[in-house]
Amino acid sequence: TVKVWNLVSDELVATFAAHGKRVESIRFLSDTRIASGGRDNVIRVWDLPSLREQRFLRGHSGYIWWLAGPTPDGFLVSGAMDGRVMLWQLGADAENNSIVFDAIQIAVTLSPDESSVAVVVKDTEESSHIELLGVPDLARRRALTTDYPVGSVAFSAQGMLACGGRRGKGDKGD
Repeated sequence: TVKVWNLVSDELVATFAAHGKRVESIRFLSDTRIASGGRDNVIRVWDLPSLREQRFLRGHSGYIWWLAGPTPDGFLVSGAMDGRVMLWQLGADAENNSIVFDAIQIAVTLSPDESSVAVVVKDTEESSHIELLGVPDLARRRALTTDYPVGSVAFSAQGMLACGGRRGKGDKGD
């Protein structure tokens, strides 16, 4: 279920319950549109003024954990337990790009200039790496390695990339 509140008026604005299973990720696409994805393996785009589902995006065969975007060109990025990262063109019924990883993604984010997607890929229980992909083709540009499991990744507007995770089982917060 997706719920939307107006924090100024403290009012519940909308409730959308079409997923049927738990929602794992949600993203405002604009002030009037929301995308949600979850354990039913689909992304739903909701229109707030009409309280209706606007789009139904199917392509993943695993839980959708991450949504990023949208870009000014109308792209939304999704990552799921099926190992796929997908780039959806929201403004048209165009073919969508996707890339498959042979591992679980932990995090997906879009760069501020919307030219790159960073995907944290789990290699083992104790390590992961970050794949940098181009937008809109999702071509691999670079892989960044870490010697620990990464849980989060973020871009800066100045072209920096930060990641966070844990160094080892005994670490107390490095």
